[in-house]
Amino acid sequence: MDITLPQDIEQELAKHAQQHGTTVEDLAVATLRREFPPKPLVEEPTEGTLYDFLREFVGIIDTVTYFQTDRGCPRIPEENLPL
Repeated sequence: MDITLPQDIEQELAKHAQQHGTTVEDLAVATLRREFPPKPLVEEPTEGTLYDFLREFVGIIDTVTYFQTDRGCPRIPEENLPL
């Protein structure tokens, strides 16, 4: 987008840009961003928390009951699998 500014505004922008050590374009953009801030992104509503999602998978097990060792390698007997 190109905007043609009146001479008085262009002169003021140039003066302020020089005072602040920036370009006229950067000063104009910064001023417009202050006046018209970007709208925040709207997040999609979630269906519960991470706990709600994971709660059926979270828990504790008794390793003596569920794990059998075979030569030092733990394994879960098939009858103890949750499926």
